[in-house]
Amino acid sequence: MPGSPQRGWTRLLGPAVRGLALLGSLVVAGFVGYLLHPGSSSVRAAAGSAGSVSTSSHPQRVAATGSDAPGSSSTAAAASTPLVGTGVYVDGGVGTPHYFVVLNTSTASSIGGSVDFVYQDGQTSVVFTFRGTVGDDGTVATLTPLAVPQHSGSASQPPGSIPSALSATLAHGSISLGECTSYLHFAPSEAACTFSASSSIQ
Repeated sequence: MPGSPQRGWTRLLGPAVRGLALLGSLVVAGFVGYLLHPGSSSVRAAAGSAGSVSTSSHPQRVAATGSDAPGSSSTAAAASTPLVGTGVYVDGGVGTPHYFVVLNTSTASSIGGSVDFVYQDGQTSVVFTFRGTVGDDGTVATLTPLAVPQHSGSASQPPGSIPSALSATLAHGSISLGECTSYLHFAPSEAACTFSASSSIQ
């Protein structure tokens, strides 16, 4: 029995209808997914952006250098403080003739003053005056004699008897003149070349 026209159309339209139904179901499913998870891609993008901001906002550590390094201020302060201050430095006891040093200038880089002698009767005379430069570590100075006065005192040194450059070692509260027995004729030994801080010349 020959097929009816209605069945022919059904066979022709059947695949098309099923395709449209499948497409419709996909569209509906996508729409429902959007309703359930609105803006999910934008939320992920925002989350990623927030993560990058929080990472870059951490403060960076900077190593301490130069004047910010621990202890540098105290080191500089120590280097600028002279080991010896202005005043009197003696190498002998009370009531005995001896040499003494008077410092009237004392900084981290220079010193200046005089080497003097006190006699038994308490009279004094200047042996020579000097100025000097202090080394970087503050412990050694090079002294340049300026004047060698000539007077009647027996401690007076002849002209030319004082070297043109003298070495001095500086320590807290003391000054040592290098090889002073070669130019201070009343210095009995090298021990007499070390002068200690004193409140007076005696």
